[in-house]
Amino acid sequence: QYWRGHSKVEVTSNGKPEPAVITGPGTSGKGVTVGNAAAKVHIDIYLDFRCPHCAEFEESTGGVVDKLVQDGTATLTYWPLAFVNPDASPRLANAFAAAAANGKALSYADEMYADFSKSWTTDQLLELGNQLGIGDAKFQQAVRDNTYGGWLDSVAKAADDRGVTGTPTVYVN
Repeated sequence: QYWRGHSKVEVTSNGKPEPAVITGPGTSGKGVTVGNAAAKVHIDIYLDFRCPHCAEFEESTGGVVDKLVQDGTATLTYWPLAFVNPDASPRLANAFAAAAANGKALSYADEMYADFSKSWTTDQLLELGNQLGIGDAKFQQAVRDNTYGGWLDSVAKAADDRGVTGTPTVYVN
């Protein structure tokens, strides 16, 4: 457990192209959408950053989904939920939102899943932001102050309204 909470953050996605954020966090009831707005395919992923099945989904299909987004074939909307861990899930979802607000939605999500065994403490989440080039005071404050907590509640309500009962849930078009 000590290692999970104190292990070094290592980023593997530096230099990978980051798709444009079309809909950023903070829009009530809307997920974070990335990609090319003209794409003909739209993928919605309802996920929890502490969900082991979401991590398995990311491991098996993440590369394909990333490629579809990066080549302009599809847009991707992240719907971060807090089902699994009442402490960690909302904290990780809030950090993801802060990263997305800084244009790093895809990389931040990919990195959190790439080292799923990590506890992702607040310090580790801030270090991940630093390594992705978004470690400014605004990002740090958003992570520490749960800036996107209200937005996450609106995303959860939208997921309930759509009938999402577990993670991962994926819709295409």
